[in-house]
Amino acid sequence: MTRLGPGGHSGNHIWQNGTQIVGASNASNWESEAIKAYQSGNLNHYFESNSNGDNFCGNLAAASTTNSQIQTITYSPGIPSNPDGILAVTERGSNNC
Repeated sequence: MTRLGPGGHSGNHIWQNGTQIVGASNASNWESEAIKAYQSGNLNHYFESNSNGDNFCGNLAAASTTNSQIQTITYSPGIPSNPDGILAVTERGSNNC
């Protein structure tokens, strides 16, 4: 977690197949379970955050002053790049502007 949002740890959850398996981001197993969820090919195994963002759609200047939560994902080793490669990222709930 790069920056915890205003809703705090209790707004962050990890779900797997309809069952909440981690109830807050200050749980001792948060990091290991978050990594598993991010790496999972199962679209029903995911990270959820509620009340940790701001609505700044249409106001990009507000993005620099928001206290919204930020997650940073890094890969080690890095993801190799090649002319035929594809990287797919999915989001649940259409939370983009």
